Amino acid sequence: MIKQEVLKRWTSDEWRRWWIEPKRDGYRLIYHKGQFLSRTGKPFHNLDHIAAELSQLPGWTFDGELYGKNWEEAANARRSKNGVNNELNYAVFDIMSDDDWCGQMCAEPLEQRRLRLLAMINGRLIPMKYVHVMSHFEATRYESFVIAHKSHLQYGCDGTVLKLRDSLYEFKRTKTWLKVKPVETFDCLVVGMKEGIGKYKGMLGALQLVDADAAELLEQSEWVTTWCSGMTDEQRRSWWGQDGKGIIGKIIEVSARGVHKSGRLIEPRFVRIREDK
Repeated sequence: MIKQEVLKRWTSDEWRRWWIEPKRDGYRLIYHKGQFLSRTGKPFHNLDHIAAELSQLPGWTFDGELYGKNWEEAANARRSKNGVNNELNYAVFDIMSDDDWCGQMCAEPLEQRRLRLLAMINGRLIPMKYVHVMSHFEATRYESFVIAHKSHLQYGCDGTVLKLRDSLYEFKRTKTWLKVKPVETFDCLVVGMKEGIGKYKGMLGALQLVDADAAELLEQSEWVTTWCSGMTDEQRRSWWGQDGKGIIGKIIEVSARGVHKSGRLIEPRFVRIREDK
């Protein structure tokens, strides 16, 4: 993510290099040869109605956001294999050939890819019902961005994405696509931890948290806990190697997009230990 304090310093010329898109509150999915996959390769189900429309465009791989009335509705497409949910839609924001996807190399810049996408989907005589191209616009100053960002949030989006217009498609996290999301901070008590996976195996993977006020006021059986990441590699190695000494039982500051109706924090990330508490 990029902080708005940085965007405030951009010049008009810098703004013109970027496109602004809404970030829907859903799941980013790749459609490739009839199958929907997350960025980590997990399959999503119940999307035959969307796949039927995209199958009319053979030879192409699409990148986009699966969304419904809320985030939970999109998440259910991963959890369950039963039944098609016709309330789910697919907002496509990128395209490449199947060969480019398989070879993990695409030489076309974003502007060209978007023109192709618009021609193939928006240019159809019979519009698709469940698939559409993600909208985008240009800004020349920070104030224009703020108006768009507020509009995205009011519409129920997750935030805003800035994309470098001449950027190539990258098959990993990239600095040419920048997210801007609303963030709040919370004080939480660290009550547990678990080992990481992949590059974090043998280190701390996540901290288990409970709201600091809830920890004081409620019985432990009533706690709603959340797992958070965002620690540095040094912190992960140190705290895991010491079995949590120096972190479990501490009050920490956590940034998150808000609180889910379940009581859990949404996308929490470690900020710092509150040594004053």
